[in-house]
Amino acid sequence: MTEPFRLLVVCTANRCRSPMAERLAADQLRRRGVDAEVRSSGTMEGGVPATDGARRALARRGLDLSEHTSRQLDADTIEVADLIVTMERRHLGAVAELSIEAVRRSFPLKELAALAAATGTRPPAVPVSEWIARADRMRHPSSVLSVSTSDDVQDPMGGSRRDYRRTADELDDLLDQVFSRLFPAPAGAAEG
Repeated sequence: MTEPFRLLVVCTANRCRSPMAERLAADQLRRRGVDAEVRSSGTMEGGVPATDGARRALARRGLDLSEHTSRQLDADTIEVADLIVTMERRHLGAVAELSIEAVRRSFPLKELAALAAATGTRPPAVPVSEWIARADRMRHPSSVLSVSTSDDVQDPMGGSRRDYRRTADELDDLLDQVFSRLFPAPAGAAEG
């Protein structure tokens, strides 16, 4: 029996972006038939529910965040993740503080979406870990330490319902860009 694909999504408070991305990713992977475990964490102390805006934005898509409680990023969660996506480049620093080795499989989501196009579609015989390693080799080493905010997903915290919907739309699109290359549908298969 093969192990499930383990995805970790990281943001600051684990109340808006990463919980939305966690549920959206789990839904996309389920529809693609991928056995996956998706978790989210934040760089701040946990124990707080998702924001009303995040819950409403996902409820419009038929996804439920009502039971979400924020979790603080920790080394154990990082170590078991096959892939870590962050909402901002600065979150890579939080990952690196807990596990420098994990940075090689950690990417801002926007950066990974761009790298996915360049890395190409993963053939079935290529392990997921090799596709992720190839994406890592394609990025410039200095990009990991960059303070650029160009790869940040806008934080809707404190914003309007429209802000939350825009963020949910952006997350859904970026995740689809990654998963369409990492877990392509078999030839002739229709996505359900």
